[in-house]
Amino acid sequence: AQIYLERKQYAEAAKAYRDLLAVDPDNAAAEFNLALCYEALGSYPEALRAFQAVAHNAPEMIDAHLGMATAYTKLGEFASAQAAYEAYLKTNRLSFPAQFGLGVSFHLSKQLEKAIDAYQKALEIEPASEEALANLASVYAELHDFQNAVAVYDRLVRTKPDSWSAHEGLAYASYRMERFQEAGRHYELVVKLNPQSFEGWYNLGATRQKLGQQAEALAAYREAARLRPDAVEPHLNLAIALEEQGQADEAVDEYQHALRREPRSVTALYNLALLLERKSKESEAAECYERLLAAQSDFVEARFRLALVWHKKGDWDKAARQYEECVKAKETWPEAWLNLGIVQGKLGRVQEAETAFGRCLEQAPEDAEAMLGLAGAYLQANRFEEARKLYRKLVERKPQHPEILF
Repeated sequence: AQIYLERKQYAEAAKAYRDLLAVDPDNAAAEFNLALCYEALGSYPEALRAFQAVAHNAPEMIDAHLGMATAYTKLGEFASAQAAYEAYLKTNRLSFPAQFGLGVSFHLSKQLEKAIDAYQKALEIEPASEEALANLASVYAELHDFQNAVAVYDRLVRTKPDSWSAHEGLAYASYRMERFQEAGRHYELVVKLNPQSFEGWYNLGATRQKLGQQAEALAAYREAARLRPDAVEPHLNLAIALEEQGQADEAVDEYQHALRREPRSVTALYNLALLLERKSKESEAAECYERLLAAQSDFVEARFRLALVWHKKGDWDKAARQYEECVKAKETWPEAWLNLGIVQGKLGRVQEAETAFGRCLEQAPEDAEAMLGLAGAYLQANRFEEARKLYRKLVERKPQHPEILF
């Protein structure tokens, strides 16, 4: 068993220890080593049972409590893990593994303030521990305490300047503090130290974009896309950067590339639809909006844009249906009510137009276009006195407006 354990042949060692315990069941050292084998094999329920047996049968073997605590943590039984770590620390308060493990248990159970305290105590024991520094900085970042996160990551970088993950953490915290120059410098180090880091290239692109370095952002996004061809995000951000540079056709290609990877990407569909509208490709834009709404029917801004496309194309019925859905979803929307009134008027639905213009004016009483539309609806309904009052009110504002005067 010992030979196998030293060779790290843990399965064979475990079998040998079980055979030994079958003939010598009170052998606590064998039980402890069996637990270590299970731990190395990732068999944490079995490891826990073996460590518990050692703790029960040989209380003087306090390392069994440390093993139990580790197994409890791996099994997600954090309260039991914390109790076991604290029991161990009572007899060995300068144990770095126990103090660090307690921090991990608090961290995983989202007891972040307690995790900070445990990691800080671990660092008092081993001030240069990369794991403890990285985890402490990570907790600060989770709490959005980016100033302390930067301070700890900076300490980690000084401890190990060639650690790309440390530079990545420092870059992320700096980015969140809107210190984009600093973030960019560290992301550049990330991709220098680890050229295969998709996240490094992607975030470098985002940082360069924030700095207005569009050409450099494009290069970083392209490298991220090369490293992970099936990822949607780099193509999406690449498209946005291309748009900002006025390269509309290339942006369309990248949005379509993203959609081949993720056909229901709401962001890609919406941005592509807006771009196609700007390129006066209304039919293609409408198709994108319809695909988007099939994926996310409550995206009312996209529905309103779709209504505007049909409105512009003169398809009054389709426009009316979409505007109606908009005001059902969001009743306080003067522009949607106004446009609904206009298209209902185009369809000859006088009563519906009057209602829509009225709802617009309830929310925006000084909207001249809604007044004009409502006056027109009154005129069509032979409600001449009500129409005359509105037209006179409009003439006071726009005395030379030909349509009002007519």
